Amino acid sequence: MQAFPTLESMKQRIDEMNRLVVLLSQKGKYKQAIDLALPIRDLSQKIYGENHPRFAASLNNLGELYRQGFRLVVISSGFARNLAGQNEISRSARNDKRKS
Repeated sequence: MQAFPTLESMKQRIDEMNRLVVLLSQKGKYKQAIDLALPIRDLSQKIYGENHPRFAASLNNLGELYRQGFRLVVISSGFARNLAGQNEISRSARNDKRKS
């Protein structure tokens, strides 16, 4: 029969998961980091309670991941729009050249 994890082992597991979240975010893998940060938030809430600084830190970390991930999406979509705009300008210039 398997024993239930101790409170201390659960806290250590949260710390290990947090380190992995940091590594993923440093590599720009925000979706994977968020997918791991969500259960960390839930575990922190259950283990520490809503008024504990560790739970607040888990919320802050999750918010930062969303912010960084959103920033990357905005930058990427802006880059794609710029490329599309440059292609449109190039096409327009070629068409103008053909007309002359």
